[in-house]
Amino acid sequence: MKIIRGLSLVCLAAACGTALAQGTVYKSVGPDGSVTYSDKPDSKAKKIELPPTTTVPAAKAPAADTSAGERQPPDARKPVQDRAELETRLAEEEAKLEAARKELAEQEGMRLGPEARNYQKYLDRVQPYRDEVARQEQVVEDLRKQMSQ
Repeated sequence: MKIIRGLSLVCLAAACGTALAQGTVYKSVGPDGSVTYSDKPDSKAKKIELPPTTTVPAAKAPAADTSAGERQPPDARKPVQDRAELETRLAEEEAKLEAARKELAEQEGMRLGPEARNYQKYLDRVQPYRDEVARQEQVVEDLRKQMSQ
């Protein structure tokens, strides 16, 4: 019995879905009391007028903000006016890179307490130092590209 009701509801949804486009649905009641909905008239069916379907146009999605360009470290985005200033900044960033590499080497050279048995804890502790070296390398590379232009 539940299967028949479920099937009836599916049929009703399908019939109403197609009928919504036309706006007319026919309802008929069988001898056993079952209700059938259709978009085609039957001799015992009653016509049911459906209200017009309201449609609303979809809102346009905002355009993606491309003004920032590629993701670069903040230091690399600052425009540099002359070559002397660019060389000075490059020397400063290379010094920062060497300091970051030195700090990474120190951190990689030691294992703290539980890190002796749990290598993942060691990797988690050292990862920020590796990220800083990679960031500084990117800044230096970007400055060198600017100098070559």
